[in-house]
Amino acid sequence: MVLLAWSLALPALAVPLTGSGTHLSLAGLVDGDGPAVQTWSVVDNGGSSLTASFSSPAQTPWIGSASGTGAIPGGGFSGDSSWDFTTLTNGSLPSGTALRLGDLDGGSGPEILTLIAYDAADQVITTPWLEEPIAFDSNGVPFSATSTPGWNWTGTSYIFDGNTVTGSNPSLGITLLTNVDIFSLDAIKPNIGHGFVLEAPLTCQVDTGVASDGSVFPIGTQEDEWVVTVDPGGGVVPRGADVIATSASWNVIPGTAFIAANQQTNSTTEFEICFDFQSVDAPSLSLEALVDNNADFSLNGNPIGSITGGTAANFNLPAIPISTTNAAFFTAGENCLEVDVHNNGSITGLNIQGTVTNGAGCQVLPAPAPPPLTTVPSATQHGRMALLGLLVLGGAWTLLRRGARTDP
Repeated sequence: MVLLAWSLALPALAVPLTGSGTHLSLAGLVDGDGPAVQTWSVVDNGGSSLTASFSSPAQTPWIGSASGTGAIPGGGFSGDSSWDFTTLTNGSLPSGTALRLGDLDGGSGPEILTLIAYDAADQVITTPWLEEPIAFDSNGVPFSATSTPGWNWTGTSYIFDGNTVTGSNPSLGITLLTNVDIFSLDAIKPNIGHGFVLEAPLTCQVDTGVASDGSVFPIGTQEDEWVVTVDPGGGVVPRGADVIATSASWNVIPGTAFIAANQQTNSTTEFEICFDFQSVDAPSLSLEALVDNNADFSLNGNPIGSITGGTAANFNLPAIPISTTNAAFFTAGENCLEVDVHNNGSITGLNIQGTVTNGAGCQVLPAPAPPPLTTVPSATQHGRMALLGLLVLGGAWTLLRRGARTDP
C-alpha cells in the first residue's frame, strides 16, 4: 500500500478521453498536483494468480481485494493481466478511480498499453470510460509537450503508445480518472519498460487522540492533527491538543481518546482540525462525539450541530451524531472543522470519532508547530534586569521586559 498526496485543485470540468492523438495533453495542469490517493497493493501469489487490494484510509467503496491473473502490470514486468473487481466493497471498481501511467515511452523498444473494461453484464464498455489527464508528476526531470505518449480510443479499448514520445520520459507519471464503474479489466502490456497502477481517493479520519498513522496517542502527549485555537488558560496557541486521561465519570469511544487544553472552570476552549480538498465532489462529514459539558460544531464557519444540556449523557455512550452533506459548506483547498467546548464545571474534554469523504480525495493537514519560546531568564537575571531598569529610560525598560517573557 502506498499513500500519495498532492495539493491544489483539479480541473473544474472533466472531459472524456476520446479520439486519438500523438501526445496526451497536460495543458492547464501543474507539475505535482493531483488527488490524495492510495495506490493499490498488488501481490503475486504464484502460478499467474494475483491479488490487488485497497484498505483504510481509502474510501469505503474501494476497500477490499480484487483477484487477477497474469503478470503484475507495473514496470519491470511484461505480459497481459485480467482483473475481477466484483469482490471490492462497491462490487466494482468505482467511478472516480485514478489510473496512473508511468514511464510509457519508446526507451525500451515498442511500449504499448491496451486497456479493455467490462460492465456488470461482462460486456465490453463502449463509451469512453477515462477522462483526459487530471494530474502529472515529472519527479524533477525535464520534460516537454512531446514527452507524453499517444492514445487511441477505438470504441472498445484504449491504446496508449509510447512510440510517439520524443526522447524518453523515465520519471513522468500521468494520472487519468475513470468515469464509470468497472467490473473487470483486461490489460495487454508486452513490454517491461512501463507500467500502470490504480489509485483510490482517501477518506479523512478526524478522530481525537489518534495519530496520523492510526495509533492512539499516549496520555500526556499532544495531538498531531487536532489543534487548540483558543485556550482559556492562556497557553500558547495554536498548538496540538493535549491527550488526556478519561475521567472516572466519562466513557470513551473505542480506539480514540479525549483531548483538552488547560482545565478552566466555566470556560470555553476552541479546537479545530483541517483537511484539504483538491476539488469538491459529493463531500460529507460524519462524526460521533462525547463532550464535558456542551459543544458547538461548525465547518468553515457554518454551524452543523450542537451538543447541549450539560448532562452526563453528553459524555457517556452512546456518542452523539453530528453530520453534514451540504456541499456549500465545503471548499476546494483548506477546510476546517471547528468545535467550541463549553465547560460548566471543573473538568472538561472532547472525544470524537468521524470521517470526511470527497470524490476527489481528502488529506488531513498536520497541526502547526507552536510558536517558538524565548529563553526565560533566571530569578538572578530578573533581579539584575530590575536594577538596571532603575537606571535606564522607560522605553529601554520595556524592551528588557519583552526579553524576559514568552513570545505571544
